[in-house]
Amino acid sequence: MKPPSATTELQNVRPLRRIHVLVDSADARYLRVAGFLLERAGFVVATSTERETLAQVAKVRPDVVVLDGSDSIGAAVQVRSAITGSFGDVAVVIVSDEQRLGKSVRVASKWNRGDTLVREVERAYLRLSDDGGRLLAAD
Repeated sequence: MKPPSATTELQNVRPLRRIHVLVDSADARYLRVAGFLLERAGFVVATSTERETLAQVAKVRPDVVVLDGSDSIGAAVQVRSAITGSFGDVAVVIVSDEQRLGKSVRVASKWNRGDTLVREVERAYLRLSDDGGRLLAAD
């Protein structure tokens, strides 16, 4: 059996790129904590306040946006819809002070172990990637 050529092997290699995450919250403490945890896990992190979310998404072009829905889940869902409508290739994770599992929206707990936020961001990114750019409903 003939070994594969270097050209064949290089065709199967894809460049690695760190996942870019935008964390959006009016809570400065959460921005610091989430930013630290995600950066420590190897993500490229930017932060924004709720008043500038869409402008920041346009500027930063993140792979995943973490939205803080503690003040209003409904408002976070509206922002998620605006993001996915304008930037279809961006996954969105909604977090809140309380975890909620509903039929139409999944909300992760805002204050949990650091690896939980990392897993949520990774899952959102993988769902987006696996579906060729469309955001799937949370599992």
